[in-house]
Amino acid sequence: EAPTPRWRALFLVSWTSMRGVVSLATALALPRLTASGASFPYRIEIILIAMCVIVLTLLVQGLSLGPIVRALRFEPEQVHQAEERLARLETTRRGAEALEDLSHEDWVDQRDVEALRAEVRERVRMSEARGGSYAGRRRLRLAMINAERRMLIRLRNEDAISDDVLRALEQELDFEAVRAGAGEAR
Repeated sequence: EAPTPRWRALFLVSWTSMRGVVSLATALALPRLTASGASFPYRIEIILIAMCVIVLTLLVQGLSLGPIVRALRFEPEQVHQAEERLARLETTRRGAEALEDLSHEDWVDQRDVEALRAEVRERVRMSEARGGSYAGRRRLRLAMINAERRMLIRLRNEDAISDDVLRALEQELDFEAVRAGAGEAR
């Protein structure tokens, strides 16, 4: 059963709903001529007023929508968070199973397996963590990566590291940023 929408969502939907479409359709449906053959009085003015009301309404709604959404302070959907947590746990579990299957191959270095097991444990811990949100953790992690990147550039500018080391470590940070969700619209 779908949860009942909150008043904030209902208000936002009513604020953004289409207005004036029926008025314009009615104005356009007015006949050009009356039964006596004379021009319908004020037809053009009625159409113009209906169009002006629509344009004005769209401008007011469009310009006010951002501030209204910010003022309403929508909370993340609880159902969405639960689904996301489930998906993260299940995909992490499947990845861990694949790691275990591959860990017995001859070409696998057991130090890599142990490092990845620790990573899996951390991902499970983060997925099961109460409170907070993925978006909050992502934002924090990206801020950390940006601080690390600034430090790398400072070290290079102070000649403490070479350009080659800077490029290699920046590439690692780029991969971490992508993994953390840099560029996502969330």
